[in-house]
Formats: sequence, C-alpha cells, structure tokens
Amino acid sequence: MSKVMLNQYHPDSVSPPGETLLETLEERAISQDELARRSGLTQQTIQGILTGRVEITAEFSRQLEQALGISASFWNNRERNYRQSLEKQSLSQTFETTSTQPYSTNSMVQKPSPPKPTAKPTVKSGAKKYQTDRKVQSSGIVDTIVGYINQLEGGLQSYPIRILVQHAEEFGPYLKQQRLETNQVRKFLDAVKRLKADLTEQEDFSKIEREVVLLKPKLAYAAARQKAAKPLSQVMSAAIDKVESQEDFACFVQLIEAIIAYHKAEGGK
Repeated sequence: MSKVMLNQYHPDSVSPPGETLLETLEERAISQDELARRSGLTQQTIQGILTGRVEITAEFSRQLEQALGISASFWNNRERNYRQSLEKQSLSQTFETTSTQPYSTNSMVQKPSPPKPTAKPTVKSGAKKYQTDRKVQSSGIVDTIVGYINQLEGGLQSYPIRILVQHAEEFGPYLKQQRLETNQVRKFLDAVKRLKADLTEQEDFSKIEREVVLLKPKLAYAAARQKAAKPLSQVMSAAIDKVESQEDFACFVQLIEAIIAYHKAEGGK
C-alpha cells in the first residue's frame, strides 16, 4: 500500500514592524524618550510595538508619521503583513500537527478523566514579571505627557483629543499605583470646578485667568504635603502654562476629568 506524502508548507516569515521602527530610531539617533515626546505615544506603547506585543493601530501609525515623517500607510501595511504572516504560520503548524497524529480506534472512546486535586490559584512568574515591568514602564508617563504638552505650539487646545485620552488612560492607573487619593488634591479639584462654573456663567476667560494661574501654587502645596500628588502637580502645571484662552481651559478640564476618571476606574479613591 503506497503512502500519501503531504507537502509541508512553511510560509515566509515577516518581521514585526517594531524591528523597522527600531532600525529607524537607531539610524536617526532618536531615543525612545524622544520618540515618546514627539509622537505622544507612551513608553509602554512604544515598548509593546518594538516587541510586537502591541499592534500598530491607525491612530498609532498617524502618530509615528507625525514624529518620523514616514507615512501612516507604510506602518499600516507593515502591521497588516506581519499579522497575516502570524496567522499563516499558526494555520500551517496546526495542519502539520493534525496530519502527523496516528489514528487509533481507541481515540473514539472517551475515557473519564480522573478528578483533579483542588489547588489554590497561583501567579505565574511570567505574569508577575509583566506586572512589574508595566509598573516600571509606566513611571515614564509623567515625562511623556509633560514633554508632549511643552511642545504644543497652539496652546492646550491643540492637544489632540485621542492622544489626550491615551495619556489619561496611562496616567490615571499610575496615580493609583502611587497611592494618590483625590482628597489629597481636593482644594485643586474644587477650584477647577468653581472656575469651570464661573467661565460658563461669564464667558470671559480674562476674568478667571488670574485664578487659573494660581492653581499652580495649590498643586505645589499639595505635592509638598503628599508625595503621591507630585506627578499630578507636574503634569497639571505644564498644562496650566498652555492655558491662554477659553478653548485652552476647556481642554484643561477635559484632561483633568479624564485622568480622574481612569484613576477611579482603577480603584482609586
């Protein structure tokens, strides 16, 4: 009886787009910190892209285009080709494994599985290491946000809303890690709410501009009393320096509200 030989298919592998990004950074002598400042991407996101763990979304590709001058379509195509390559490799491996398994009539009879002993859930070392790495990487979010805000040329209103939310999504949980509680910055938050109400009533930013600038001393005082408030003080102070109009102040309110929302979503008080 002749045997049927199956042709084994091995698709060409495609390197992750992170390799291209790393080569570009090395060629241009651009550090990851500098890329974060130019693009608004967080350190954690950049690390994920470089390792292939994080996909380059349409928004990320636009941010890379803004920072490096390489078209967003290039990054989108690299990401799509890489993911398709992974899918092909996965299908190929599944096919090869299935085709090489010996056939046995015994496999048709399902034997009862012996009862498994009850065990307490444990945290794998790899998962624990990832959580630790995430915490360490998140510590650079303060420099990322401050650096991005400082380079805004059109006031705080030029802060792209998607990047603003992305920063808040990283920064809120980081503040929770630092054990910040909102009552530690209550005077600052109350003052922002009051100014928001005043501006809605008066519709004249010049009448509240003085009080907006004086928010910085409130933040400095809170940071001096509570170490956990220092990161928030650094970010908000940079933002206040970019508030020069009613539109800028509206963006400032959006930023602080988004940060607090993500802080509370993480379990912060």
